[in-house]
Amino acid sequence: MQEQITNHLHYQIKYFALDELDIKTFWHFTPIKKRYFININSQKKYLKKQLAQKTKLGLRIGELLYQKGLTIDDLPDEVFTTWRNPGELDSITKFLQK
Repeated sequence: MQEQITNHLHYQIKYFALDELDIKTFWHFTPIKKRYFININSQKKYLKKQLAQKTKLGLRIGELLYQKGLTIDDLPDEVFTTWRNPGELDSITKFLQK
């Protein structure tokens, strides 16, 4: 399941010269809206990297995986397909704490 991103901040950079033509173009500029999708394989790869580097996230999830007797490959794909808000627990930790 892919969630759409709404009300999130994204930025793009475009340069304009300080001449009459580019200043006029600047006022009518509308950026291209880009859609972001979550790739399950890249999320698993990122988690493996966090475990290998023993980051705070990696240690926390590694401990929970160990306690449950699971591996990254045992986790359901759904935990890798959701966005989270800043300060919110990640879906993997939520799943493992159940």
